[in-house]
Amino acid sequence: MKVIAKKNNLYNMNLFLNNNKDREYVEGFFINIARTRDNKIIIFDFVNNDYKDLINVEDQTLEQIDQVAIVSLEEFLKQLVTNGIAKQIYINILLNFNILEYERIKSYLDQVLQILSHYSTLDFHLCSENQNVLSNLKTYDIDYPIGYIVLPNSYIDVDFYVFSTQLLNAPILAEQHAKNKQLLVDLNNWSDLQYIEILFDELKAKNLLDETIINEIRIIGEYPEIIYRTLNTENEKN
Repeated sequence: MKVIAKKNNLYNMNLFLNNNKDREYVEGFFINIARTRDNKIIIFDFVNNDYKDLINVEDQTLEQIDQVAIVSLEEFLKQLVTNGIAKQIYINILLNFNILEYERIKSYLDQVLQILSHYSTLDFHLCSENQNVLSNLKTYDIDYPIGYIVLPNSYIDVDFYVFSTQLLNAPILAEQHAKNKQLLVDLNNWSDLQYIEILFDELKAKNLLDETIINEIRIIGEYPEIIYRTLNTENEKN
């Protein structure tokens, strides 16, 4: 089972990359991006998953933001190229749900895609929980896979899906896998890791979900080594 390392506010960017760049089981990186009031695209770390943090960032200039060692999206991508890091990059495009203006969404996406266009050697996967972002993103002529961070009672047809542990459902996972959709699970805390360890064991034991599907699911989390060792213990013994 592959792991996607998620950037958080506990590690600066250099430490985050150095910790994960040589781990074979780390298939990629997951970052959040946001745009400041003065139109700077930055790597954004939630504190305690508080959505108010995003609103504050969108309402402030880069100089006003109270986050240590802020890194721009472009600086992050330059570091990947400079260090020869060739892993998948999952970019979560954050946008306040109250922002509905087409021109504002389009200018944000234009800016992001313009930055990415300078790094053609990197493997980008773009996602969002905001369906307005995804609907607009799908109108662009781009080759990047597009994904949805799944919210309750909602659906949009994209290339991959990121589920929280609360929304994991065996029939839905099987259905989307049959459609050749990539499946990912985002872990927010230790209890999430314990939950999916038990859940996957139960699904396999009761034949509710094919083991090949489970093994293909990517796990997103802040502690990739612990995630990998926890979920791959049985495979290592075999």
